[in-house]
Amino acid sequence: MSYIRQYHNLFKVVARNINTKDVLAPVKLTPTAQCRNQLANHRLVYREREGGFDVYYQLNPGAAEPVLGKIEKKTQFGFMMTLSDRGFFKQYEPGLTDEPHFCFDNLDKNAVIQYKDGACLSVGPLVTASDATKIHGSVFHEPVDLSNGSSKLIVKDRFKDEIVAEFKIDSGTGPGLVLVRVDLSDHGRGGYILATDSAGAVEKSIYIDDNLVQANPQGIVNIFIDKAQDEMPESGVEFVINFKPR
Repeated sequence: MSYIRQYHNLFKVVARNINTKDVLAPVKLTPTAQCRNQLANHRLVYREREGGFDVYYQLNPGAAEPVLGKIEKKTQFGFMMTLSDRGFFKQYEPGLTDEPHFCFDNLDKNAVIQYKDGACLSVGPLVTASDATKIHGSVFHEPVDLSNGSSKLIVKDRFKDEIVAEFKIDSGTGPGLVLVRVDLSDHGRGGYILATDSAGAVEKSIYIDDNLVQANPQGIVNIFIDKAQDEMPESGVEFVINFKPR
């Protein structure tokens, strides 16, 4: 039996100027170490392109199981975002001064996977402060202001209003800042919400990944797939990250 190998687009991600629709060349998206393993396991091919990348799957139409490395369960593919232009955020929103990280994915607010072609990976139609996060390792120290009467740090699930961990704040040092040790080693990598138990506390987005924090990228782009490659749209799905000029 002859062996035929075909390549079909599975998905692509591209960063664009929301006004002109131009591709933003300074945005580089490359697979994480975990993602490279997942791509290999499912016989997927990553191809970098200006302002993004394409991922292709392989098909042998003459085989009993034509899809090579078939995806059979929810699978995460993570790509690090770096910027070749250090002045990028002087040109594009959001105008944040503390140089945060960013987290983008194809999940809606209820953690449901989105496959719509042209879907935005940001929270809204363009990148804003709502997409900002802070990448940490599984163990880190969080500064807390004792003047607001906080007694503990609370970590919540990103999508559900559920507490996954709590950490006591030692207020014995008196007013001022104290560093609280946060240990999420028993929890999976990904996004969480961090806040104190004080009234009106501001919630912070954090992203936990020991390997990612060492690489220190500008952000993370996660694409989730929970169906076989040949069940995806025939031409693949394009996901977009839209930046607005300042």
